[in-house]
Amino acid sequence: MSRFQSIAIAGLIFASGGGTALRGLEVSAPEAHRPPSEAWLKRTLSPELSLAWSDVERASSDAAKLAAAGNRTAAMEGWLKVAQWARLLSSDHQQVTSRWVAAINSAALGHPNMPRKYTIHAQTLSGLVSEKFVAAVMQDPDFTSSFFQLLTPYDYLPEVLRILDQIYVSNPQAFEQYDQLALAIALIHDVPPPPHWPHGQVSPELVSRVFPDAVEVFQFWVGADRSRATLHRLTTLSASELKFVVDAAAPFAELKWVQKEQRYTFATLPRAYDAITYRMDRIERNQYNWLGNSYALPEILAAGGICIDQGYYASQVGKAIGIPTLLFRGAGLDGRHAWFGYLDAQQKWQLDVGRYAEQKYISGIAFDPQTWGEVNDYALALLAERFRELPQYRQSRA
Repeated sequence: MSRFQSIAIAGLIFASGGGTALRGLEVSAPEAHRPPSEAWLKRTLSPELSLAWSDVERASSDAAKLAAAGNRTAAMEGWLKVAQWARLLSSDHQQVTSRWVAAINSAALGHPNMPRKYTIHAQTLSGLVSEKFVAAVMQDPDFTSSFFQLLTPYDYLPEVLRILDQIYVSNPQAFEQYDQLALAIALIHDVPPPPHWPHGQVSPELVSRVFPDAVEVFQFWVGADRSRATLHRLTTLSASELKFVVDAAAPFAELKWVQKEQRYTFATLPRAYDAITYRMDRIERNQYNWLGNSYALPEILAAGGICIDQGYYASQVGKAIGIPTLLFRGAGLDGRHAWFGYLDAQQKWQLDVGRYAEQKYISGIAFDPQTWGEVNDYALALLAERFRELPQYRQSRA
């Protein structure tokens, strides 16, 4: 039985509407054969019209059917995106939360750091976000595609939307340029990380299991990218890749230390693993947990460590310079081992850095920071093929 099943859902009376229904909203055939225009979206989303989201969904779904009948694939996809947003924003807060709790329980993804109770508002999800944010994302087909492709039943949608809205309101121009970064942060920050993250061999007193404010995280990475402190340009990576950057456990000060003091490139990043002197004396004393007074990156570099510390250090160094990384753990024939993987200059995953230092390991597992479940290196290699970006995949989803 999942430990998350004790979370209580507050019972409230819920409002059903999203405005006054206007049954006259229609899309003409010529309009339906083209993707939704900015003018149509602005007119439809205008507060003066007070449209119900159900009417927007119905009209855009009908338009998608007309486009499909006319073999206008791009138009069909565009109208379906509007319908998806309309359906999502009209969703009842209580029902969404109840489904999410059930999904978390079913997948046993609950953990003690998650709140025991969630406050449920008597409103639809549209009440959690600003009108300007809604208008911006509904007019951005690429962001919409990423959002709905990445969203899982284990993402707490009310908090994801609230975080996205906060980031947008804080800086609309930066959001437009770094929308994938914002999405990655929102999908990670919707729930806190588990107590055994980033790994279970360091105490919570030395590594916080609480994320900084999401807007501050966004500002930090935008600043790092604009100052050319990152090797990957963060605007070129997808949210599915950026989530392995913004899940950094090291605080901002340590990330800045890496950016200023450590000179790694894509080619030399694997050396960060071996930069941590291996402490055989700890192995001989069965001292697998970190016993120092600090787990800061400079302290690990100075003190040395075992494989889990090597993997942690190297993965945090990579994240600091804008390289998606994962800390892998795996069991071999004579014990456990840790190594790391990273996204190289050609945006290909290299998953074996330090993997064969002791023996050949069968498979490695790492945290998926979006769900806090486990992802293995073979599944990651499949995702690295970027099949979601192929036109055929997008059309098949539509």
